Amino acid sequence: MKIAERFDVLIVYSAYAATSALSKKIGNNSPFALSRTQRDLDNSYAYFLKVCRQKRLRAAFTTSADITGPGSCRSYWLYEKSGWLKVARPGRSAVIFDKFAPVNLRQKQQRELMFSSGKVRPFNGPRLYQLFFDKHSTYDALTDAAIPTVLVSKTSIRDLRQLLAGHRHPADFTDGYVLKDRFGSVGNHVYQIQSGDTGQIDGILQSNPRIQFILQPLLKFDHEIRLIFMGDKIVQTYIRTAPADGFCCNDHQGGSSVYINESDVPLKVLNMAGDIVGRLPLGDSLYALDSAF
Repeated sequence: MKIAERFDVLIVYSAYAATSALSKKIGNNSPFALSRTQRDLDNSYAYFLKVCRQKRLRAAFTTSADITGPGSCRSYWLYEKSGWLKVARPGRSAVIFDKFAPVNLRQKQQRELMFSSGKVRPFNGPRLYQLFFDKHSTYDALTDAAIPTVLVSKTSIRDLRQLLAGHRHPADFTDGYVLKDRFGSVGNHVYQIQSGDTGQIDGILQSNPRIQFILQPLLKFDHEIRLIFMGDKIVQTYIRTAPADGFCCNDHQGGSSVYINESDVPLKVLNMAGDIVGRLPLGDSLYALDSAF
């Protein structure tokens, strides 16, 4: 039996996006090489591992499909000077930077196994992670500060219009809609819907039968301010702008980012963020709040 390599932190990403180091698929030379939409994340996590090394922390990257027990995996990726390296041996850590949350029974079982020991801790508080991972739960918890959101159904456009009819700031929205993956991230599976076009929605649902969608009104905005928090402290601020021919601000969707100082953020935005932070189950979690303007 192979002895598990011990790490200070183990990044565990959803196997629906990243690929196991044990995979024999052609082209599997980095965690996201086989992903159609998230290949840019290879650079993000390469940087993550390099910074950990600079801080004298031993870190590795694995997937939810590699979970074998509490804090343990059957294989992992490292990032060395020559690039990504596959390691076909067990690894373990008491600190998990968890980038996977359950959307089905199998994933729930994987997560429960990973944290089945009280000695294994997630980097982010489980309650906060689940709150922000599920866009519908985010709206339910922060209704007065979040974009109106409904689950997609035969009556979703009517349901959303009813929410907008009672909204404090209806002028903030256009007559169009945005269809999003309920559990998605980095701008994947986000679609602009013309006013009342149920046929467009039906077509997207048929093309993506495994994805759960939510529907939101399309905001009127030119830019988006993102505030990065660690617990209740702001650690980074920047402005995101969508491309001229799109509406998503994500960098790999064509958006651009400009870093600014906290003092450059409008006081109204800071006050609203402070109110939201006061209602969150924080702990020491790292998370982001966005404000359109």
